[in-house]
Amino acid sequence: MGPIMELARSRNLPVVEDAAHALPAAATAARRAPSAPAGALSFYATKTVTTGEGGMIVTDSAEIADRARSMRLHGLTRDAWKRYSGGGSWYYEIENVGFKYNLTDVAAAIGLVQLDRAEAMRVERERVPGDTSGRSPRPPRGISSKLPATPRPNEVHAWHSSRSG
Repeated sequence: MGPIMELARSRNLPVVEDAAHALPAAATAARRAPSAPAGALSFYATKTVTTGEGGMIVTDSAEIADRARSMRLHGLTRDAWKRYSGGGSWYYEIENVGFKYNLTDVAAAIGLVQLDRAEAMRVERERVPGDTSGRSPRPPRGISSKLPATPRPNEVHAWHSSRSG
């Protein structure tokens, strides 16, 4: 990401990191955030954390987070919870053309359980098919596959394409 971020900074371009397969990978064991100002995670059925569909934007920027919240709900300034909960007001403004990008409550509940299990599932994908040498897992006999390099000590690999169980 370094060269991409340098180019973007030099030309004042925004960058959203495609982290669709990354969760729960990390470039350093202590940092599991995108290298760009924002990252996009996918929760599609084939991903390591799934809700069946949908995704999430992650960012440390309050400005980007506020914009994403507005855009996910038709450009509205206040969602239904804020409008109709105790002390809320029905009043809202449509600030921008937005989209319907929010998860359903059921999908979000599934996602929260998946997030709680993400690290345990990653460890299982790392273990299967059971290479005891501590190196990358190997494909079953008769299957030709190029596997990712063994992660360096400061990296955590998501093992997205590895199966478990």
